[in-house]
Amino acid sequence: MIIPLHWTRHDLRALLEQRAEAASGFYGINPPVSLPELLPNTNKHRGDPLDHLLDRTLMRPRDAILFLNAVVREAAGKRSVSWSDIHSAEIEYSRERLDALRDEWKNPFPGIERVLEQFRGRKARLDWRELTKVFDDIVTLPADTNFPGTVWLTELSAGIWEAGAGSRSWDEMYGMLVYLLYEISFLGLVEGERTVYSYETTSPASMNTSIEGRTFEIHPAFRLGLQMSENHRLKKA
Repeated sequence: MIIPLHWTRHDLRALLEQRAEAASGFYGINPPVSLPELLPNTNKHRGDPLDHLLDRTLMRPRDAILFLNAVVREAAGKRSVSWSDIHSAEIEYSRERLDALRDEWKNPFPGIERVLEQFRGRKARLDWRELTKVFDDIVTLPADTNFPGTVWLTELSAGIWEAGAGSRSWDEMYGMLVYLLYEISFLGLVEGERTVYSYETTSPASMNTSIEGRTFEIHPAFRLGLQMSENHRLKKA
């Protein structure tokens, strides 16, 4: 029997507080310090540094620990870390999270990294028309004989290519691609003042109705790795 584990922000904060002294000691911050001593102060422009870290995880201990370790490593030898250290560490962390996402989902979706790569350099928040342009590039990948994901991507994009596509709704043509990227927590659905990702709920209310006309958002964990632009301010629950 598989028992799903769900971690809250409170859980991960407590975990990182336990890990902070060990990480600071290992990376040369002497004497080791507590998490509040280690991180920079909260300010109105950048917000809470711990929230910044957690926003860029999939709410899993592994992600949180890796990001904290990267931040402390960036500030090796200093008594505390700066916002500049956090930003520098985030670049490599984001690239590593992209690689981890590929490794997690390459079976049954070989070549999924080529799909994610189509978002490089784009805005982090996309309305459905902007997302359509990305999807129209994605569905041409099977034309490349070296693309290993022809079978699964052709199946997910069948609504675009099969006869009668002109009479289909946006959901019928692109919905399966949305659901895939949502399932792997790469893509979130904007719900009012926040964005919902799959690790928070298996089925946001909007997924049960038409998603045409909605706004979508790439998870913060992957944005720097794909050199995406922040065209909005993050909203948290």
